[in-house]
Amino acid sequence: MSTAKFKNIETTETNSKMKYLESDMGNANSTALKVRGRVDIDVRDGTTTGLMAKLNLTGARVSNTSPIGTIHFNNNNSNQIGIFGFHSEETSSADKSYFKFNHNVDVDSNTISGIKKLECATNTFITTDGLNAIKLRRSTSGNDGQAQTEIERAHNNTRRTFAIRGREPGKNSDSDIFYVYTNLTGGDSAEYKGRISNQWDLVNKKYVDDAIKAAVDAIAYRAKRVATLPQVPVAGMLYAIGDQLQLGT
Repeated sequence: MSTAKFKNIETTETNSKMKYLESDMGNANSTALKVRGRVDIDVRDGTTTGLMAKLNLTGARVSNTSPIGTIHFNNNNSNQIGIFGFHSEETSSADKSYFKFNHNVDVDSNTISGIKKLECATNTFITTDGLNAIKLRRSTSGNDGQAQTEIERAHNNTRRTFAIRGREPGKNSDSDIFYVYTNLTGGDSAEYKGRISNQWDLVNKKYVDDAIKAAVDAIAYRAKRVATLPQVPVAGMLYAIGDQLQLGT
């Protein structure tokens, strides 16, 4: 049996205030209240603090597969329906409870804060300005193109695809110390400008070239010195036998 209860109704000549409305249609799937126009929930009553407007949606579920309450957004001129729902189950577990949207969510350049864990679907892209920047997936092999985290190449040549900021030796300001650069020809490059002194530090081509040059210069200097030494033994002096140095006796 359908019933409707109206409690604490106050009326005057100029307005009518319904303090409390209770409607029981006898079926949870029946429409209990239908309003044409805007609905405002306003708890202000001359007090500016300590008040909270509240809308309660109470359902009954033992599984979180389906929502316990939803808000539907319908457009008269579109077949797309926006649904915002809350899912929970009888275990009272916070980890098994969540909000769910059936469409994309645009936060309009605002901040989403307090994220403890970000769980993405497989083959998810992180994009910026319409460009795919990072791809996340479950890696299925050690082959090319199957990395768990994949940083996409910059959208054009002569760009830095990614960079790690830090300080170069002898400098007190931050700069890109490790980055990938998209060259116009000859292939892209990974470039490093950080410290090269610890046994676990990365080295770059310049460091290797400088080390080789120093070694070659040392050999050339030694060869030049050897060329000026006597070729026969002289007591108390170094002399050369081939490329070996001996002390004359």
